[in-house]
Amino acid sequence: MNLSNRSINLLKNDNITRYKWYVMKERESEFQTYFAIGKAFAEMVEHYHKIGEWNLEKFAKNMKEEYVTAGMEQEDIDNAMIILSDLYNNAQLVITERCDKSEYTSLLPIDDKYTLKCTYDALRDDIVEDYKTVTSFTKEDESLEKYWQQIKLYQYSEYKRTGNKLRGKITEIKKWKATLPTKKEDLIAMIPEWVDTSGTVVELKQRLQLHITKEQISQEIYFEWEESIIPYIEDLIRKAILKANYLQELKSIDD
Repeated sequence: MNLSNRSINLLKNDNITRYKWYVMKERESEFQTYFAIGKAFAEMVEHYHKIGEWNLEKFAKNMKEEYVTAGMEQEDIDNAMIILSDLYNNAQLVITERCDKSEYTSLLPIDDKYTLKCTYDALRDDIVEDYKTVTSFTKEDESLEKYWQQIKLYQYSEYKRTGNKLRGKITEIKKWKATLPTKKEDLIAMIPEWVDTSGTVVELKQRLQLHITKEQISQEIYFEWEESIIPYIEDLIRKAILKANYLQELKSIDD
């Protein structure tokens, strides 16, 4: 049985869902729009890393077919296409170096029953990275709590698998185009000096979108290697296994 960051979080916070999914083998089949968009984006990024091209059309078509099959309204489909298109434009600015190990899965045996499963968006010689699509950037004082467990699991997995003590990295990419000011003077202040600053507010916004910087639509959060990662994760895994074994011993969900 695989233990992942997601399944460990279920063991910590949602016994009912964990029991249904991993003991009763009952998975919810309800269509989730955010999951469909995330899946299309992840596949598009993986395609870029492996093939060297983005191919928005292919993955937008696949996503649209999922929406149609699920019986979603045309408005929902149109909104999803806009989000994926904006993610595509933003990702091209952010992800500029291909990685041989994209969507790389590490399977680390813990005992004869459990395996630690970690899937990295990008694994390089000195860093393990995960991409997050966000509506707004995570505040610095909140990033530790939000991402630290996942990154520690990744760092621990690579240490046990290869002996390498890697840095961790979360790259947040906005789902929308960069937010621009509404006042003309503020827009002009943002436009590079070699660009024409004449025209209406709408024209200036359109012109400025061509000069958006990586920093406006993405945020990089780094996590250094710490020796404390090893006992922390080993204790986390120990507790997860205790909880998983306990849930499997229950006779019914009522228990």
